Amino acid sequence: MFTGKGGMKNFGETKEWNYHRETPFYKSYCSMVNGSAGEFFPPNRDKGNISLFSPDICRTLDLSYKEEVEVMGISGYRYWGDDTMFDNLTSRPENWCFCPSGDCAPSGAIDVSSCK
Repeated sequence: MFTGKGGMKNFGETKEWNYHRETPFYKSYCSMVNGSAGEFFPPNRDKGNISLFSPDICRTLDLSYKEEVEVMGISGYRYWGDDTMFDNLTSRPENWCFCPSGDCAPSGAIDVSSCK
């Protein structure tokens, strides 16, 4: 994980997972390790989408900005996984490479058998 040494631009981003920039579980860009672990983000970030790498499912998840919030006097941004996050090919054909067996699970479900 980038710690901020040398600049805060990538603070909190995952550099490698198990010493690799890609997982062996998926093909093409689906195997790439991107995003953060979810605990840290650079200061003064914009309201753009964020990416989190989840080792539990061996893939990157993209979360959409939803709204500004205030919790106990602290301002922040709320992000959420929209209804296309786990849409297997219907509205997100780019998810083809998350189907390791060649057959995609129904939308809303994911096949983590190659990962686990």
